[in-house]
Amino acid sequence: MQQERKKIYTVAEITREIESLLKGAFPEVWVEGEVTNLTRSAKGHTYFSLKDESALLKCALFFGSGRSVKFKLENGLKVLCFGAITTYAPRGEYQLIVEKLEPQGVGALQLAFEQLKKKLEKEGLFEARYKKPIPFLPDRIGIVTSLAGKAIRDILKVIGERFPESHIFIRDVRVQGEGAAEEIAEAIRQFNTFGKVNVLLVGRGGGSIEDLWAFNEEVVARAIFASAIPVVSCVGHELDYTIADFVADLRCGTPSMAAERVVPDKEELLAQIKENTARLRGALIEKVTLLSERLRAQKENVVFRQPERLFLMQEQHLDELVATLREGLSRWVQMQSERIQLARANLRHLSPRELMFKRENTFKQLLQNLTGKRESFFKEVENRFAMQIEKLESLSPLKVLRRGYSMTALPEGKTLRGTKGLSIGDRVKTRLSDGTFTSRVEDIE
Repeated sequence: MQQERKKIYTVAEITREIESLLKGAFPEVWVEGEVTNLTRSAKGHTYFSLKDESALLKCALFFGSGRSVKFKLENGLKVLCFGAITTYAPRGEYQLIVEKLEPQGVGALQLAFEQLKKKLEKEGLFEARYKKPIPFLPDRIGIVTSLAGKAIRDILKVIGERFPESHIFIRDVRVQGEGAAEEIAEAIRQFNTFGKVNVLLVGRGGGSIEDLWAFNEEVVARAIFASAIPVVSCVGHELDYTIADFVADLRCGTPSMAAERVVPDKEELLAQIKENTARLRGALIEKVTLLSERLRAQKENVVFRQPERLFLMQEQHLDELVATLREGLSRWVQMQSERIQLARANLRHLSPRELMFKRENTFKQLLQNLTGKRESFFKEVENRFAMQIEKLESLSPLKVLRRGYSMTALPEGKTLRGTKGLSIGDRVKTRLSDGTFTSRVEDIE
């Protein structure tokens, strides 16, 4: 019996077979899981894995599909992915090619809104210190919106009713759909280059979060923040909030409210001017009346009726001043005289002759004290010396010799205290009280 021939696959062949089976079994599939191992390539592709408690699925989100994802994909985010299961031949792995991506638990746009808001808030784009004041009466107003929308009609109607003399510059842009955010941002930059408007109104009418999404894009937020012209954001209805509202210098709930806030009512201004004019006229009349009464009182004053009294009063005042001056001058002269007398007395004490006389007396007294102490010292020394002489004399051998004693010594000068060491025939020298003599030993007993 002929042996049955075995089917042998190459690696590439078996990989293609598996890929064909996977594509056939899972051409369209929704998979939920938690994002992990997230990486992005230089070309804009995103690679990650979906995991649950017991398994891991590799995923690839290519640049084209990733452009439609509004939120930022992050590790730990729970998502719902739509795509097809296929294989990656170089590693022999299966993976999910993602075509759509949605966050679980919250809408994709809402998540993107929260992510961008958190990012820009951390950078400080919402801080009050960056908000520019809105001018009180702008004569040139720039508007960034769509000419086809209801917002521009509302804005123009309100401005026309409140202050029709205002100059308006409009930049027509798309306010929703692909590329709308870039057009809005470019319009803001163009107005800043133009530089001839005092304030910018940026907004549109109401709609869904998808309709308003252009005003939640980062490019619009950064254009508003970079604008040197104050920007008023007026997007949607009063309850709608966009990223543009947080960055703008002023947020108004609707385009109509923005026009009312930026442009004052001309009739109200005229009425206020009229009221202020009337109040000013009344204040001026009151002031003139008061001054007239003061002038009339001055005219009735005795000085105007008898002007010579004015000079008499001035002369009296002058006399008082002269008397006061004389009294003060007299006191000053007396005080200076006393100071001079005191200075003279001090000078006498400080006179060189007086000082020399005092020092001469001091010197004489010191010399007298020194002389007395010197004599006393010498006398004391003399007494002490006499006492020492007396002690020396009492101990002197000459005094003993004067009493009849003598002192004998060998020729070499050694004093004899006994006969020991003395021999017959030795020469000795004997000292008496009045002289000395030399003798020879004849006998020793």
